[in-house]
Amino acid sequence: TMEASERPTPRHEDVARVATRAYDALPKRGKPQPHERTVLAAVLVETPRCDGRGVHLEAVALGTGTKCVGIRNDDDGGEILYDAHAEVVARRAWKRWTHLQLDRTWNRGDPPPDGPKLATRKRCEVESHEEGKAATARTRPGNRCRTNAHGPASSKVEKEERRADRKEEYFVPCSCCGKARPRPGIQWHFYVSQVPCGDACLGLVNMRTGAKPVKHGTQPPTQHEVEGMQEIGAVRRKPGKGEPTLSMSCSDKLARWCCLGIQGSLLTSLLCKPIYLDTITIGGVEDMNVHACHEALYRALVGRLRPLASRLEHPFMHHAPVIRTTRIAPPSCAASAIGTVPSGVSINWSAPWQAGHSMQGEGSVHEVTLAASGRKAGAAKKGPAWSSPKTRSSLCKLELYARFQELHSTLHPDWDGSSSKTYGEAKAGLGSAYFANWKRLKEPPSPLEGWLVKPSSLESFRLPKLDEAKS
Repeated sequence: TMEASERPTPRHEDVARVATRAYDALPKRGKPQPHERTVLAAVLVETPRCDGRGVHLEAVALGTGTKCVGIRNDDDGGEILYDAHAEVVARRAWKRWTHLQLDRTWNRGDPPPDGPKLATRKRCEVESHEEGKAATARTRPGNRCRTNAHGPASSKVEKEERRADRKEEYFVPCSCCGKARPRPGIQWHFYVSQVPCGDACLGLVNMRTGAKPVKHGTQPPTQHEVEGMQEIGAVRRKPGKGEPTLSMSCSDKLARWCCLGIQGSLLTSLLCKPIYLDTITIGGVEDMNVHACHEALYRALVGRLRPLASRLEHPFMHHAPVIRTTRIAPPSCAASAIGTVPSGVSINWSAPWQAGHSMQGEGSVHEVTLAASGRKAGAAKKGPAWSSPKTRSSLCKLELYARFQELHSTLHPDWDGSSSKTYGEAKAGLGSAYFANWKRLKEPPSPLEGWLVKPSSLESFRLPKLDEAKS
């Protein structure tokens, strides 16, 4: 297990304020009406300033939402956004932003590096392992890192990354493996305006979860999956009206991200190593609940899977983020919004490609989707227009797969996956290491052994041809 670095980081109040200010700066479209409430989540990036004076903290992805779509059609073509809980939406918006940043990394005028040879791959793995040991050493009591965040450039890779640092890029090409890695000194922070649904809610005063425990990952809901069951540590299914959902609780997904990273299987193939959250800040927590909340959050997000750390193989690891709480949360996004009903829409936003620009700068995306349909708000609910590409969220599997294909073809021009491979085949092939580690995490005995398995037909789609995409 590797703990998050103890390098001085922004205070949890700063993380919460930056996230809520970014949300406040968004247009009113999609925000809750006076009688409604929602949940806000954000991914923030902390970068060292180029002049060496402190760090810069900014929100790069936001998500709101509290609802999920049940499985109605086993073959939706990857067009439906099933899980619209804020944490999941923010993470998918971060993936969209990361696609933008990786495109900038590899298309800035320099040709992409050649594919990795065995010797250079081994060297990259050794360097990544040494970074992990250094980060672990920084977490030991009384052993806070005292050196400069960058240190002397001792290799060609570091010098190349240092040049990129001056250009304020978030990712840099790795000359060892031909992939990308975050620039030196970057840390990732996650903010949620309420305690995540699922296991983290159990045992807290005035808190409950609608997520229902599941025991058998391939079976439909049973009569034993009742809302009142308070089995601590169990994986849970998010509730939904009508058809049952196959979406796991946000507590379960955050715990998974602590082991496999937030990048997912496809982006794993483009990155030198997984990207882990350094801190998680939970908003809307009153002072009298802080201690109990910390215990519940640590148990649900970190402690449950700590015994499974030995199952993970390099570069994956059990990474324990620093978990913090604060009272700061937008009024309409806090658990204290009593007498309101959950909003039926979800907002997603990702930052422009260049730091410091306005929230609506070049490359930024601000989108509102309907939680009941998993499509963009404003789309006609009947007729052929309903299935038009214009109604698809840019966060749905099909759209993110298309963006990934564009990036992958930059590094591997000869790869023919865009036309011949389904989404599921691409994930299994390019993300084989990711899925091998995920499989080991779920092997009994494991708190995750009941994780729901989605029908393979949901990932059997291929990218539409160019003329179809434009229709």
